[in-house]
Amino acid sequence: MTQFLTTFENLPAESTRGWGFEGHGFALNQRGELQVQGHVYEFSGQVYPRVIPWICGQLGNKDTFAATKFDSHYPPPLKHNPNTAAVRHAIEGELPAELVSDDPIHRLRLSLGHTMEDICLLHGTEEVPAVDLVFTPTEPEQLDSIIALAEQHRFVLVPVGGATNVCQALFGHGTAADAPGRVDAVKVAVSTASLTKILSIDEENEIAHIQAGAIGRDILHALEQRGWTLGHEPDSIEFSTLGGWIATRASGMKKNRYGNIEDILVDATWHTPQGGVFHRTATNPRESVLLEPNALVLGSEGRFGIISSAVLRIRRKPEVVAYDSVAFQDFSAGFEFMRSIQRSGAVPASVRLVDSIQFQFSQLLKPTPTGLSAYPKRAASWLQKFFISRIKGFDVLKIAGCTIVYEGTAREVATQKRVVSKLARRHRGVLAGTANAKRGYALTFTIAYLRDFLFPYGVFGESFETSVKWSDAPRLWEAVDATVKRAHAELGLPGVPILTLRATQVYHDGVTLYFYLGITVARDHPTHSPIEQFAHIEHCAREEILAQGGSLSHHHGVGQLRRRYLPADDPRTLAIENLKQWFDPHFVLLD
Repeated sequence: MTQFLTTFENLPAESTRGWGFEGHGFALNQRGELQVQGHVYEFSGQVYPRVIPWICGQLGNKDTFAATKFDSHYPPPLKHNPNTAAVRHAIEGELPAELVSDDPIHRLRLSLGHTMEDICLLHGTEEVPAVDLVFTPTEPEQLDSIIALAEQHRFVLVPVGGATNVCQALFGHGTAADAPGRVDAVKVAVSTASLTKILSIDEENEIAHIQAGAIGRDILHALEQRGWTLGHEPDSIEFSTLGGWIATRASGMKKNRYGNIEDILVDATWHTPQGGVFHRTATNPRESVLLEPNALVLGSEGRFGIISSAVLRIRRKPEVVAYDSVAFQDFSAGFEFMRSIQRSGAVPASVRLVDSIQFQFSQLLKPTPTGLSAYPKRAASWLQKFFISRIKGFDVLKIAGCTIVYEGTAREVATQKRVVSKLARRHRGVLAGTANAKRGYALTFTIAYLRDFLFPYGVFGESFETSVKWSDAPRLWEAVDATVKRAHAELGLPGVPILTLRATQVYHDGVTLYFYLGITVARDHPTHSPIEQFAHIEHCAREEILAQGGSLSHHHGVGQLRRRYLPADDPRTLAIENLKQWFDPHFVLLD
């Protein structure tokens, strides 16, 4: 799916104030229409005249974009911990000077992820909690030296990859800095940005050894150049790193064919305060020997050590890649289709179902036909709408859409297409062609910028996900919807909330549900600040998910944001605390 990723030449710098590349995203043109800025994406320069009125309608506020923007300030210069100078003096001669940075913007960038609160902090007037120094090792062995120095001089290490997290994985830097005698500890981000090599590709055994700081888009590009693919493609693939995938137990959009990161991972090498390097004794397919080291590092979120590299399973590039889409009369019908697909035994690489709100939005992002092809394209579009609404009797405001990616041999793909077509008919679906599917997957990387565009207008948004049993899913999404509306009404906020849903990865026993929440905040609320308004509604939604049997996280990890929902007596928490004491007895690593 790399044809939908950014080009690999002349890439701009990453933004320091939001998602993505600097100078890219959405903006209003002189006519007040939504336009895509920048040059990296295939949609760059496109104008979407119907989107702004539609967003206003969804929020129940026609004046959303007429309101005065929030004042936007870059955070004031970040102050140093007074003990920073002593740490710098102590490490002189121990680490090359070029590996150490105290640049304020660099420190800020590696201290925040992409939650709504992070974005508010990046545009506020208050000083942001941030690391005091940044270390950027160029060789794995330097990680051992850094950890030893932290043990000796009692500063705290915060491992950082792409900093794409949406769970405040770096926020506040955990209890390590608050442990007895550690209140004034200097905090140091350990960036893996220079550990980006593909060390080897073993074509006979179909495995690759890759350093942890390698960015997803670069991994896929390098492997494809040699005829291979990893198959792990999270929505953050443009900026997230291999080490981050492992540390958070990540999942990708083509999990059905290639598996989640735990299925792809053969071996990880990680450096701990306990001394030495942890990894498996061999990269054999499976071992029944004591504990599995991979099980300790997967989802560890930097608590026990710093990952420097990993061995991963790779596959030959698929013989065939094809796309398809299906329209359903509503989300429930599409959901039953997804369940049938899972039970068919012929599951495509990716199957994603979006609700009516996301379906409508995707239709608004169709480019306007121009030139000689304009008339036939408009005629085809009209006929398709006529067939769906008049012949099939679908309510256009309730239609859900399913996008599909097939990968494999010609025979595998042909079989999957037959199954999809048969099941679509069984569930009264309408095959909607490849163009809609391709556009849907391509938009994945552009839409990520929408939240930052809406923020200055007082529209706050966030995503959160869960996995849930098939039987519990309908009750869960209905309960969360009701909870969000109730919490919004209790706060007396303007307009109406947007809660939109998609179903992504499917499993034998359940499915992943992915929510997007958006509200218009009240700037003069009597009791809650704008971010508190949003956080309250998000909190209520998360509590409802857990009450309805959903998981705390499917692939985003826990971080500081979600750890508050873990019961104090949760056996996993107790086990992690005991492991932490052994791996990191002096609490030099983020906790």
